[in-house]
Amino acid sequence: MQTEGRMYTGNKGVPRISIVGLGESDTGQAGTTTVNQIYRSGNAVITSIFEKDEGYLRSLIFYTDEKSVLFSGDIAELEKDRDSRIVIIIDMDVDYACEAIIRAISLGKNVINLNSEVEILFGIDFQKIAAEAGVIYTFGAGDEPQTALELILFARQLGFEVVAAGKGKNNPLNRACVPDDFIEVSRKTGVSTKSYTSFVDGTKTMIEMALLANMAGMTIDKAGMHGPKCDKSQMTDVFRLQSEGGILNQDGVVDYTIGDLAPGVFVIIKSDDEAVIKDLDYLKVGSGPTFLLYRPFHLGIMETMKCVFHVNDFSEPLIKYPGGKRVNVAAIAKRDISTGARFQGIGTELFYGHAVIDEEMKKGNYVPITLLNRAVAVRNIPAGEIVKLSDIKLDENSLTRKFWNFFERTDEKQGKYSINTINSTIF
Repeated sequence: MQTEGRMYTGNKGVPRISIVGLGESDTGQAGTTTVNQIYRSGNAVITSIFEKDEGYLRSLIFYTDEKSVLFSGDIAELEKDRDSRIVIIIDMDVDYACEAIIRAISLGKNVINLNSEVEILFGIDFQKIAAEAGVIYTFGAGDEPQTALELILFARQLGFEVVAAGKGKNNPLNRACVPDDFIEVSRKTGVSTKSYTSFVDGTKTMIEMALLANMAGMTIDKAGMHGPKCDKSQMTDVFRLQSEGGILNQDGVVDYTIGDLAPGVFVIIKSDDEAVIKDLDYLKVGSGPTFLLYRPFHLGIMETMKCVFHVNDFSEPLIKYPGGKRVNVAAIAKRDISTGARFQGIGTELFYGHAVIDEEMKKGNYVPITLLNRAVAVRNIPAGEIVKLSDIKLDENSLTRKFWNFFERTDEKQGKYSINTINSTIF
């Protein structure tokens, strides 16, 4: 049997959790590894696991011995688990993740979502739906957006002005790459060629930094961001206003670097107080007036339990969106796309992600990147062009499309955030 609270139980007892999806996560890490880690730690009780691939279930260390856990490939059976209070969404399938989120909220369970594609399109809406239903919805901890957010909040709490914040990109940038480029590295690491493509072509970075901007109430300096090639020693010179010799048009922006910061996250702060600058110099942070604070690592979904305990102990989301959706992610054609071509989501041959201001997204009628799964091109789209809604036909059977249509066409007076309205309209 699983040991309850063997290491750390928080101040409100042992969390009881359900897991949705055990395959590869957004970070390239296996969900099975995280579940086994949670089980071994004794920090939470796993009451149910939902996974369509029985092979993943059998790879769990307690699959054959743990009789108290509900194992199922059907998310509808979540209602049979009356013990779990928190549902963790690992599954990368956007339709399946959306269904799991709504089912969990309908059952009065809190939700931790680790699917960044779902989060960038629906995270703010799902959080409002959960609040209306009296439960908690939050994006999870551990990946670069949440880890960088911690540094931003730390800097703000100390009274510093945040000039820029973001991540070090973990691999070279090649926007033209395709899955076939990563067959060998996929064999060695176990990370899918599709995930590698989304990492290298910059799509995941665009999604992550758009999420960070929305979480921190910040913005991007330009569409696609700057993404300078620079090391830590150069960053305070690079991330400053153009009038000061840097690359920025404004302060308070999110961006990324290609250099020795990876796989860390950073925040550039500044102060105009001479005593503070002198103290920071004494503490070997830098000579000012801008300073680099960074964390040299992030642990991805291995840090999920931090979010679990936050929800369990404080009964509030770990991640909030103080300024609403400021930045979104569009898609740019990698090559000429012919009429009739079928899109298969991120990390594929047809497009890469491109962060844009949300107002520009709406004005340009750009397709939110999350919707480009099984959509079909209805006209020829030249390489380098942003994909517009008028360029494609969305999959009529896609649950993601149904949610998007609902949120776009329904206002709050019509029950936009009522779980009952959503269930009766979409399901």
